[in-house]
Amino acid sequence: MHRIIAAAFVCLVIGTMIAAAFWPRKVPSFDGPFVIADGETLVTNGQRLQLKGLDSPEIGQRCRGEDGVVQLCGAQARFGLAQRMAQAGVLCQGSDRIDNDRILVSCNVMGRDVGAEMVRSGLVLNAGGYENEEKQAQADKVGLWAGAFDRPEEWRRLHPRNDIIRRQDEN
Repeated sequence: MHRIIAAAFVCLVIGTMIAAAFWPRKVPSFDGPFVIADGETLVTNGQRLQLKGLDSPEIGQRCRGEDGVVQLCGAQARFGLAQRMAQAGVLCQGSDRIDNDRILVSCNVMGRDVGAEMVRSGLVLNAGGYENEEKQAQADKVGLWAGAFDRPEEWRRLHPRNDIIRRQDEN
């Protein structure tokens, strides 16, 4: 009798573990208000969120427009994201952590993917998942693709954060 009870208990525990593994988990949602840190990073209620699939120029990064005039492309990306996130009906969802302080999210405004819009407008580059939008931006020569720019990862390599902070402190 004890063996039957023990076997039933083990089956119950294993069944519960299997059910828990396949049970849908609630994905955390964020609906603002948002502070825009750069073209791919948001802050809400002290939580830093990173938009999936984007690589934004850094705030201090400069690019050349089609007319050859130097532009603050990092600041333009931040402004473009701020415009989109200021609209009604914004919802960001995600739960994957990039590091200890950032959650990877996708954001939608009234059903439109904010990341897709940012890449399609040429304000940021595709870092995974927005290949077609980036091809369209290149073909249309919009945003970064209208002129000359360093890819953000290359710019970061050439301008380590310590150099950026030191230059800002000198001004």
